[in-house]
Order: sequence, then C-alpha cells, then structure tokens
Amino acid sequence: TEGKLVEVVVSNLFAAIRTWRPGVIVVEEPGEDDAAAMLILDAVKRAVAEAADSTSFIEHQEFARLGAWKVERLFARASSKTRAGMTIDPYDVLPRLGTTVEAAASAGRAKLLTAIEHAPQPEPFVLIETDENRFELVSHRDFWSGISLSPNSDARRPQLPIIEGQLEQQKELAIRQRNFRGISEKYVDDDQKASQLVAELRNVVRGMPARQAALQIAHLASDYRRRSQWDLAEATFIELIDRYPNEPVAAEAMLWLLHLWSSSEMAWHRSRGVQMTANVQQTSRNMINGRIQKLLDAARKDQNDPLKTARALNAAPLSDLEVVRQTPSQDAQNWQSETHSYWRQQAIQMGQVIRQRLPEVYPAPAVTWPLASVLRREGHARISENLYRKHVSADPNDQVGLRASAELWVTQPVDEMPKNLGYCTWATVRPHLDGILGDECWVEAREILLSPGDSSSQQSASDPIIENKAAYPSVMLSHDDQFLYIAATLPRSTTRPQFSPDKTPRLPGGARVRGDQNSFAGRSANNQPVVQFEGRTHDADLSGFDRLKISLDTDRDYSTAYEIEIDERGQVRESCWEDSTWNPEMWVHVDSEPTRWRIEMAIPFSELGPQAPRRQDAWAVSVTRTVPGVEWQAWPSLSRSQGPDAEAGLIQFR
Repeated sequence: TEGKLVEVVVSNLFAAIRTWRPGVIVVEEPGEDDAAAMLILDAVKRAVAEAADSTSFIEHQEFARLGAWKVERLFARASSKTRAGMTIDPYDVLPRLGTTVEAAASAGRAKLLTAIEHAPQPEPFVLIETDENRFELVSHRDFWSGISLSPNSDARRPQLPIIEGQLEQQKELAIRQRNFRGISEKYVDDDQKASQLVAELRNVVRGMPARQAALQIAHLASDYRRRSQWDLAEATFIELIDRYPNEPVAAEAMLWLLHLWSSSEMAWHRSRGVQMTANVQQTSRNMINGRIQKLLDAARKDQNDPLKTARALNAAPLSDLEVVRQTPSQDAQNWQSETHSYWRQQAIQMGQVIRQRLPEVYPAPAVTWPLASVLRREGHARISENLYRKHVSADPNDQVGLRASAELWVTQPVDEMPKNLGYCTWATVRPHLDGILGDECWVEAREILLSPGDSSSQQSASDPIIENKAAYPSVMLSHDDQFLYIAATLPRSTTRPQFSPDKTPRLPGGARVRGDQNSFAGRSANNQPVVQFEGRTHDADLSGFDRLKISLDTDRDYSTAYEIEIDERGQVRESCWEDSTWNPEMWVHVDSEPTRWRIEMAIPFSELGPQAPRRQDAWAVSVTRTVPGVEWQAWPSLSRSQGPDAEAGLIQFR
C-alpha cells in the first residue's frame, strides 16, 4: 500500500458501508497486544464517521452514486464477559424461525469452521462510542432495540409467522439442551461420568428437530475430542452418523473418523500402554463393527439416484473397494498389532460409507489420501495405486497431481524423481548432541534448504546454481536402527534484535526433555531469550520466539502427523495430530551464536511407531521456521497465501 495502509482500509470500509448500508456493525474487541485488531477497530470507527458525512469521499458519490449513510450502532464482541453490555445465548429460541440461535447460525458458521470444531458458548458484546455520534451507553436487549425497521422493507425480510403451539415446545427443548450442555461441561473431565453422558444422549435429543439434535451430539463429541478422550469421541460420532446421516455435521463426523482410524500415528499413540482383556476388546469391537455395518447397509439402501452416484464414482478403481472385507486377526495374542489392523479396516469401511453417502466428496484428496494409505498398509497395493492415478496431472502447478505422482514414484521409483525429495541417511556412529554438527553422520547427510515464504520454487541443496548456501536455513536428517536424528542451522534475521544466550551449562549429549520437571522461560538482562537446558517441560508457549516446526507423517496419509516445535531457547512443543498429550521422550540441544542458532536432537523410533523404518521407506515431512514479525521459511516452499502451513515433501530413508 506504499505506506497508506490505513487510508486504503478506511476507503474500502467506507465503500462497503455506503454500498450495503448496515444499521449495525460488529467487530472484534482487540486485546492489549493485538495491533492488527486495533488497526481494524480504529479504521471501522473512522469509516463509520466519514460514511455519514456527505462531504467525505466525493468521488464515491460522483462515480458510484454511493450517498451518505449513517450507521446506527457499532458493537464489539467483548473479550471478557464482565465487560458485556449484552449477551447472545446459543440456546435462545428464535420464535419465527422455530429453532435456536445455535442451529440457525450453523450453516453460516460452517463456512468458517466445522461444527465439530465449535463449542457453543454465550457471546458477550459491548457497545462502542464513535467520535461522530456518541451513542448513549446503556444496556440493550439485543442489537436492534430502539431501531425501527419495518418488515418487508429494503433492510428487512418479510416477517415469518409464529406457529401456535410450537413456541413452548421449542423453549422446553432449548432448556433441555442448555441444561445438558452445562452438565457435560461439568462432568466431561470425570472419566466415569463422561462415559455416562453418551447414554443420556437419546433422552436429551428426543423430540428435537434433526439439525438441533445432530449439533447437540456433535458438541458432546467435540468435548471428548478436545480432551483426547478418543474412545468416547469415536462412539459419539458413530451415534451421530447412525441417527442423523443426512445432516451436514454428519459428513464432518465421517471424515473425522476416517482420519482417526486411518492414522498410524494416532493408532500408536492411542494403543501405547493400554491394557485390555480379550473379552472387553472383543465386545467393544463387535459393537463398533455392528454399527459401522449398519451405517454401510443404510447408505446403500438410501441411494435414490444411481446415475449421479455412477458419474461421481466413475467405475474402477473405486468399485474395487467393494471387495475389501475385514479379515480375522492371525495374531490374537498381540493386542496392539491386532487393534491397529482393526482400526485400518474400520477406516476402509468408513470410506465405503462416504462413497455411498457423499459421492461428490469421495474423490476429494481429504478422502483419497488417507484411504489410499490405509489400503496400502492393509496389503491392497493395486487399489491404492489406482486411487493415486485418478489424481495424476500433467500440470506442473497442480499440487494434488504432484503428490499423486510422488506416491506412485515411491512404489515404483523409475520415473522422474519427485520435486520435493530429501533423504534421511544412515548414521554409522551416533552423534554427540552438542549443537556443533561436526559428527560423521552430519558430514554424510544431505542438506535440505528452507525457502522464504514468498519463494515460488524450491531448490535442492545439491543444485549448483545456489550460491552462499550458508545464508540459507537448513535441516539434515539421519538415523540408525533406534533413533531419528535431526539437525538444523538457522541464520538469525537481521531485522530482529540479536539473541543473547546466557552461560547456562550445556549437558553432555544434549538435554533430555521430561514432563515431570518445572518449566522456566528465562531472559537475560538485556531482555533477550536465553538458552535453557534445565527444567524444561513439554508443550511450552513458544509464541514470540524464533522457532522451527517439523511435521512427521509416518504413514503418508497427509491428514495426521507428529509435530515437534523447538524455539531458540530450547523450549519444545509437541502434538500428535490434534492431541497435545503426546509427550515423547527425546533429547534436544540448542547452541546459540550471535549470527545463527543450531538444533541437534534425537528421538527414539519407539516414540513414533512400532518399528523403525526400513531403507527405501518414505515419510511425508514438512519443515517450517517462523521468525515472528518477519517471515516464514519452509521446505517444501510455500506462498504467502498459504501462511505457515507447508505442503509435505518426501523423505526417503537410506
């Protein structure tokens, strides 16, 4: 904007106000350190004032015929309930719509986030003053009290009738939803009572419209999901799909279950340390098997447009999924391997349910990648390859086509090598974790260079046209039969304050991250972060610090992965997909210099899966460095529109 950001933002807002002529505008109340939100609020207040001034922006009137318009009220969604002048309860009944606020808003909200990511809460709002028209700051029942807008006018739709006899019923159902929501929030952290909530669902949703009932079940499942109560989330989502398969939120539940069951990372994380008797195991499996088969049978029965389904499925290879059947485990004594295979088979069946229920969604990568991955691991390589071939494209800019071609290359590495391919080399001798990176394994390792966030292409470390490689952030990977080793060299940004490490002693061989130690985020006397080796914990707050995130997708389903973040202080944060309770034991050493900082770490393969990868195996990996307030750097390269979410490249074990 050539230094005219505020003017450009105000002009756009000004035009929008005069175009749409709103009576009420709602913005987000900025936090103390949220400069962007403060800028937006100030711009909105200025635009509101100038939009009502007929002498402002004359060109808007001359060229677009946008006359002056006065906004009646400006609200902000309050950051604290104590500041609220009014509150919207998600379970308030809208009598003319015959539903609750939560159900009525669900369709619009779904364009921003899925229903299974949303937890309904009362929304507090506060009335804001403007310089042009100082509103009287009094309590309001809603946004519109005191504003006269006639039904069927330019600013209001025709008024819907209130159906006699339904209002009281709707209020009773809303009270039931609100009460159950309060009970679930109170008891969801109690293992025994949390499991009892699922049994109460049928009574709670009895008599509710399908949309409201489906959302109520989805919210409970989401509560379990956020607390890593995977078995309960699984059972609740199955209940949702079983009872309300045609509701939009059921499609989100199907996709979530597919990702959960197809994920080898989640399977390993869920099954580690679990003790279960054979009887309980078999009973649980029989119950879920029966429910999934029921869903599949119902989906096939409900198909009323065979031509539409056939066009979406386009015959082979998708029809091959019909021949996939659950096979009995050959290793009844090994609970873990049997359970992993069981979850994979459930993923295949859920793919069949999606194929029948959502034929337009089924060919999408969000379904194809995890389904192809799980089919490959269950021994159906031909079907898996056929799914990838459906996405192969000759367009060099088609990321989906490039990923499909890369997957086919892994199975038959005879064609042109994938664009984003790196190597994890064999470590004959284990490195000493001191951050110097002079060990034999790093001398032999292949560098992976990170590109800036505005880079349009990715160059490999071996490309001869790259000059001054030392100026690039780089990552190296090595392994033996027990550990994955990761090293990174990260030049400091010249636009950020220089890092000043203190003299904290380095531990020989690196620092071990344990969850039972006290955390301390130290800073030196000149307010610079200090490297810390003692007392680190898992899941530290890394915001505001230069940091590196490594994503390890061990099964190449491109849906779930392990993520490890390390910042310039040596603090770490880890997660497995959306579960932050994954806290692996690993060794991390950070070495700091005025011009760069380095990472050297080791993580046992036993933290990542049941066995170490074999040579020629491949993982999907992405690496992203975040320099706060400056830029992102990544491998594979990413555009500014992607933000910090990098695509994954292939890392092959040598």
